[in-house]
Amino acid sequence: MPVIIDSHWKERIKMIKCNNETYGAVKILDVLRSWERDVGLEYEGPSEATIGRVLKNEWSKMEPEEKNNYREVYWPESMEAEYLPWYMSRSALELLKLSRSEPVDYNDARGGKEMNRGYWKRPSVNDVKWFWRVTESLPGHLMPLQYEELNVKARWLVARFLQMRNFGSLDSRNSSTSEITRFLEEAMINGMDRDAISALEQFLS
Repeated sequence: MPVIIDSHWKERIKMIKCNNETYGAVKILDVLRSWERDVGLEYEGPSEATIGRVLKNEWSKMEPEEKNNYREVYWPESMEAEYLPWYMSRSALELLKLSRSEPVDYNDARGGKEMNRGYWKRPSVNDVKWFWRVTESLPGHLMPLQYEELNVKARWLVARFLQMRNFGSLDSRNSSTSEITRFLEEAMINGMDRDAISALEQFLS
C-alpha cells in the first residue's frame, strides 16, 4: 500500500530540492529535521524512502518552468533570470521586507505551543506570484501609497490561503474552508482589521 504524504511536506521537499539542486533524499531529510528541531518540534515528516519517491515520481517529471516556482526570490536577480517579470518587483520587495521584519509565529497543532522560528525565510517565486494576484485584485481604495506592514501582512495571508488551497493543503469542499473563502471575499472588498488578520493567521497555522 503506497504511503500517503501530505501536500505540505511535498511542497517543502520541492522547495529544498529546487534551491539545492545537488541534494538527494538524505540531505533533504536532514534539512527537514533541522527545520523542525529549530522550532522545538519532534520530526514527524516523511522518511528518506518517501522523499526519494517524491523526487522520482513528481520532481523529476516537472517542467523547468514549474520547478522554478519553488526558487527563493532575490531582487533583482530573479527578474533578470526571468523567474519573475519586472512588474512583480513591488510585490517581491514587499514580501521580502515583511519576511525580515516579522518573526514567524505559529501554533503547533500537535502540542498547542506557541513557536517562534527566530529567523526569516525568503519568499518563493510562487509566493510572489500569489501575493501579486491578490494585490492586483484589491480595490484601489484599499491599496496604500507607501509600505504599510499590516496591509502587506493581510494580503500575504490571503495569498497564502489561496496558495494552500491550490496545492491541496486545504480542502475547498470543507465547510470551514468555504466559510473562510466567503470571509476573504468580503475582506477583499471592505478591508481587514487586526482581529480579522489574527483570526486568519490562526486558521492557517
